[in-house]
Amino acid sequence: MHTHQKSSDPVATIGLDIGKNTFHLVGLDKRGSIAMRIKVSRNQLARRLANLSPCLVGLEAGSGSHHIARQIQALGHDVRLLPAQYVKPFLKGHKNDYRDAEAVQRPTMNFVAIKTPEQSDLLSLHRVRSRLVRQRTAVINQIRGLLIERGITVRQAPGPLRKVLPEVLSSPPEALSPRILRLIAELDQDWRRLDQRLEALSAEIASLSEDDCACQRLMSVPGIGPIISSAVVAAIGTGSGFKQGRDFAAWLGLVPKQESTGDRTKLGRISKRGNKYLRTLFVQAAHVVLERRPAAATRAPFSQAGEFRKFSAIGRMPVLVLANGEILIESATILDYLDEIAGPGCALIPATGEERRKSPRILASATAACDKAIAINYERRRPREMIFVDWIARCRAQLDAALSKLEALNLQLTDLCRLKQTEITSACMFGYIKRVEPDAVSGGRHPLLDRLSAVCEARREFKACPQ
Repeated sequence: MHTHQKSSDPVATIGLDIGKNTFHLVGLDKRGSIAMRIKVSRNQLARRLANLSPCLVGLEAGSGSHHIARQIQALGHDVRLLPAQYVKPFLKGHKNDYRDAEAVQRPTMNFVAIKTPEQSDLLSLHRVRSRLVRQRTAVINQIRGLLIERGITVRQAPGPLRKVLPEVLSSPPEALSPRILRLIAELDQDWRRLDQRLEALSAEIASLSEDDCACQRLMSVPGIGPIISSAVVAAIGTGSGFKQGRDFAAWLGLVPKQESTGDRTKLGRISKRGNKYLRTLFVQAAHVVLERRPAAATRAPFSQAGEFRKFSAIGRMPVLVLANGEILIESATILDYLDEIAGPGCALIPATGEERRKSPRILASATAACDKAIAINYERRRPREMIFVDWIARCRAQLDAALSKLEALNLQLTDLCRLKQTEITSACMFGYIKRVEPDAVSGGRHPLLDRLSAVCEARREFKACPQ
């Protein structure tokens, strides 16, 4: 063990540079002066730190760092893991292990959460699975390459190739020599073995995710299943290391790369920093949710989107096609038809009289208020330099006018046991505006709407379908 002691004051902070067999430590006292510089072996590290009073220990996150951090934590020290890319800029002069250890003692830093043994096990499963996926892709591409060199092309994706291979191997074309056939057969066996290993690993990950509460919460998000949820838990645990969701997005590299100077804000493409594996999984999940599922939903009643547009030129407008071929377009028409089926005793809109004539005015004002709140919310989400302040002010004035109109219509609950469509729509509208534009409904300016929203939100039906 090599020791270089400079100050007699007790050590308050230690920077640790880890290696395979040797570790370099630099200790600072409370004044920031170097009080210790030592080199120890892996076996000596725990004994050396056990003789020190509890202090702050910082080390670079990397291979084996989480195991070392857990060992040092067990000795009573406060351990912090630092991302390697943030340690590098703090180095001074030429590189050596002592200067690496000194560089990790930064006063302000976003630290890496120390992984538990369970997280490390789960992360190991994902790393092995990721390697097997890459190997399977390489095998598939090699089979395609051998076939195309002999003039045999197969449609993209693994499925079509899997269907063609048995035919190729059982009735080989003349262009394929016996040697190439043997190679393709061996590669096919490799592919099948990789599939079996991947299925076993995926099943193990799915089983672990079923028993984890954090994974279950994540899987409630559309597009996220056992693989993504367990990968997130393995990487960040409970997510306590992030103050908000935007910090997590920045850590994943899903936010625009910023190169701002002075008063100019320049935003580029996504930064692609951080965990590439997680980012890839999230992008694939978004692709499924945003592209595949809407397309499948469109193909369900109609073979093509063009056929759907025969019924509605505006794709986003709801359409109900009845069994007799009759087409109902727009929510009000569909609700009126449902009222007709339900009968007068269960209809949401009165069949006749002043209340029926009053209902369209209330529904139109509530819908207009909701549209303006959505427009304001979308505008404020844009980059700061692209926000149109005059547009927000205009929408806000229209929103205030719509809310005042609703309040003047004396909307109120006449029967607490039975809700009407006007009450449902107005309550949903007001609850949404309270979340996205709270200033528009604060100060008790709309007491009738406020009371209506509170009464409806307390009902069992509203609690069962939160917005």
